[in-house]
Amino acid sequence: MQVDYARVNLRAYKQQPSRLEHTVAIDETWVNLYRPPEKDQTKVWLATGEKQPSVVSLYPIFEQFDGSMGQKSHTIWLLDDNARPHRHSSVEAWMDQHNVERWIQPPYSPNLNPCDYGCFHQLKRRIGGVAYPDAVSLRKALNEEIMDGNQHGRYRSVRNLPERWQAVINSQGEYVFQHRLAQISRVLSIKLNKLNSDLNFKTVLISR
Repeated sequence: MQVDYARVNLRAYKQQPSRLEHTVAIDETWVNLYRPPEKDQTKVWLATGEKQPSVVSLYPIFEQFDGSMGQKSHTIWLLDDNARPHRHSSVEAWMDQHNVERWIQPPYSPNLNPCDYGCFHQLKRRIGGVAYPDAVSLRKALNEEIMDGNQHGRYRSVRNLPERWQAVINSQGEYVFQHRLAQISRVLSIKLNKLNSDLNFKTVLISR
């Protein structure tokens, strides 16, 4: 099913590449009042005998991208996770009224959902390490990060969809990350074989 859907979406994109500029991906996720920072966020250089400092805040680093959703007069293309509420008749009526179309999306495909592969983890990571006192404070932090991330292009993972559709087709339906891991494994294997060959050659030269 993933392969068939990927082919349809990739064909539609090639016929009208501007669709991606007007695509919105939606999904839901759980967010806790406290999420411990990840290990790499707490690594620091310490002098001998120096104690580990406490993490009191996270300082964001922005990655700049250009691009926008385009003019409101354009058709908006929606990509969702096929949840039943998204298919309710009232939702469909609203979409028809506001010129919103859907990309087709196979069920249980986080590898093809920009929210899953390019947003949720980064969003939670960036607001992590802080104990929010209540849901209002957490919502405020989320809204600020989402607005800032959208402004600076951190969550523009929709642009990676054509590459991922093609990867699904190439791998005959394997998950994209599995396909990517296989590619990395092959590259590493080649490099290691070359390294071993170089080491053997140098060993021979030294022994002579």
